[in-house]
Amino acid sequence: MSEQHLKDETRPSPRHVDAGDEGCSKSLEHRHVNMIAIGGAIGTGLFLGAGGRLADAGPSLFIAYAVCGVFAFLVVRALDELVLNFAALGILAPRGMIMICHLPFWQKTHNGELTRPSYRLPGSPWTELLTLAFLASVLLLMYADGGAGRTTVLCLPLIAAALVAGWYAMRVRRARTSSKAGA
Repeated sequence: MSEQHLKDETRPSPRHVDAGDEGCSKSLEHRHVNMIAIGGAIGTGLFLGAGGRLADAGPSLFIAYAVCGVFAFLVVRALDELVLNFAALGILAPRGMIMICHLPFWQKTHNGELTRPSYRLPGSPWTELLTLAFLASVLLLMYADGGAGRTTVLCLPLIAAALVAGWYAMRVRRARTSSKAGA
């Protein structure tokens, strides 16, 4: 066999270089490669800078990083708990408003002013009252739990005031836009 013949046999076909590349889209542009390179350089610089500082400061730098990391973890954990409590209010408030709004509706249907729809809330009005009592007990338990739960319940008047202020602001805005459209 000639040397040229061996080179031709071992050369991969230009269509398919690697079996793992089949089905992959090779669409990285020059700017993508540049951003990857810049990110790698920044990361390397941070590690080299920290290494130089570690050599100067010794283990105290590691202790400082650990303390800051613990504080960051605790702050994020507290914020997470607060966000979850506010989400609970986002569940409790609409359910409570549905039940509160259903009580006058039930009263008007009971007096004959309105007709009841075919879909009825079973046990009305007692189910509304029990649901409202349950939601109130959830709020009381959130308050009694202390910490973020108490903070969330204490923020209820502020949340209600913000909602009412927003509602009035939207009424004013709607009236203004309606008057401009009519003019």
